[in-house]
Amino acid sequence: MRCRELGIRLTDKELQSNASLLVMVGYDTTATSLSATMNLLLRHPKRLAELKEELQQHYPSAADMDATSLGQLPMLNGCIQEALRLFPPANGKGTNRTSPGVSIDGVYIPQGINVSADMYTIQRSSLYWTRPDAFCPERWFNNGPGTEFANDIRSSHCPFLLGPRMCIGRAVALQSMRMVLAKIVHSFELQAAETYNWETDVSSSYLWTGYRCMARVAHGQTMP
Repeated sequence: MRCRELGIRLTDKELQSNASLLVMVGYDTTATSLSATMNLLLRHPKRLAELKEELQQHYPSAADMDATSLGQLPMLNGCIQEALRLFPPANGKGTNRTSPGVSIDGVYIPQGINVSADMYTIQRSSLYWTRPDAFCPERWFNNGPGTEFANDIRSSHCPFLLGPRMCIGRAVALQSMRMVLAKIVHSFELQAAETYNWETDVSSSYLWTGYRCMARVAHGQTMP
């Protein structure tokens, strides 16, 4: 509205740049996060079984699922949040700034140095997380006083970034991830089809690249 009042308009190049960004963040990041979540579940069959049990207890069939009730399931949401912690879809390079020559937390950053926050490092730091490299979905729902994860600093979990530049599509992304993951896990008995290790075998820059998630459906099972 303010731009309209001031007569400010985007150029064609700016429109193209924004359109490309919206396509990327609206599809690629969700697909990456779903693949990362499934990769972790396939590597942790016990967790996969626990998630399947939770889903089957609440829904006779995948057709009975709805977005509202899926948002209330501890294990489902714990698996997704833990995957986003271990493998944030964007590592923060898009929010970089050039230092004017300032001190940050007692460290002087010379003028001209490019500064960014690496989400992967923050979300795996032992300063903030108990067992930071472990896949522990229960840290998101069993974290009260006296529990193993009581001292986790969950404010350091920021896969959608923070502040006014936080991802505007985060609610839609989480809803989509819940629905897709829940329907797949509920409907199929899955096993890992290869020993693919995301941490060592995938490529990474601004977004994860070169990843894959191969699963095998249990012998004799047919599609519902």
